Amino acid sequence: MKRIKRAAAVILIAVMALTAVLSVGLAAEPVSAATAVKTASKTAKSTKLKFLYGNDVVIGGRVIDRYLTTVYGKNGGANIVSAVPADPEILKAEFEGEDLDLIPLKKGKTTVTVTDEDGLKGVLNVTVKAEFFTSQLEGSVYLDGCWYGRKKIVVSSVKGTKVTLKVGDDKYDTLTFTEDGDQEVKLKKVYPLNTKIRATVKKGKYKVVIKRAVFSDSEADVVKVKGKTVKLTCSCMHKGDVIKFTYKGKTWKLKMKKDYDGDADYRWYTIKTNKKIPKNAKIKVKIVNKYNEKLFEGSMKLKNGQRSFWASDRKPQFE
Repeated sequence: MKRIKRAAAVILIAVMALTAVLSVGLAAEPVSAATAVKTASKTAKSTKLKFLYGNDVVIGGRVIDRYLTTVYGKNGGANIVSAVPADPEILKAEFEGEDLDLIPLKKGKTTVTVTDEDGLKGVLNVTVKAEFFTSQLEGSVYLDGCWYGRKKIVVSSVKGTKVTLKVGDDKYDTLTFTEDGDQEVKLKKVYPLNTKIRATVKKGKYKVVIKRAVFSDSEADVVKVKGKTVKLTCSCMHKGDVIKFTYKGKTWKLKMKKDYDGDADYRWYTIKTNKKIPKNAKIKVKIVNKYNEKLFEGSMKLKNGQRSFWASDRKPQFE
């Protein structure tokens, strides 16, 4: 009799569990997103649209594409039906679903009144710091070769642009781009470090000026010593550059007689000293150009006769 009661109890529990599962399944019937939005909008207290990241928008920066703002209804998302800028000359507004794109046309301040499908309204306060087209134009031009010692600059631009390059006081012929691509400008001379480079870019009524300066990419890496011989690797060396190796206040020099620039990686250079350099010596390496400008300088303590300035077991000591 006990076994019969126990079996009946188990069956009853199973039936109750199955009933509960079926009840939950029926209650969890899917509701469409649109229905959920409308239901939420009807039960919410707020009467204004809320914007992700707030109502104040600042559009600026070197390259601007589109500023995306997601619009929320009272308690959920609702599709936008209108977005009207107060000053259409400053800003253009485009929308799809809950997404609003703000396209800057010129510098200034304006507002955008947004209305969703439930009739709710919200206002964005927009400050435009850079034009969309001007910023896009600036971002479409790239100057390669602004390093010291380079005798050309490669200008990358897009179809329809004209680029005029000025390096220091020297102005170069205007480049016309009939298609996207690269064009070379052969430089008249090797310019000192920090010489100003200006590229004036025009396309239609738009004009931007890109500013750069000549900088160094020369550096030393591995240093090896053996007796009175010092071997080291350096990159991007130019005619007239001088490598200076210093130990205990004494400096030995090696002057470059030709260019080793371009695509070459590190090259080995040898300096002869008149005294033996210990294998654990604390040394300094400095590279200067023909204008006596510093291209590289670093110091370190050797380990067993050699070490790299870029070794993972040391912190770079560059000056």
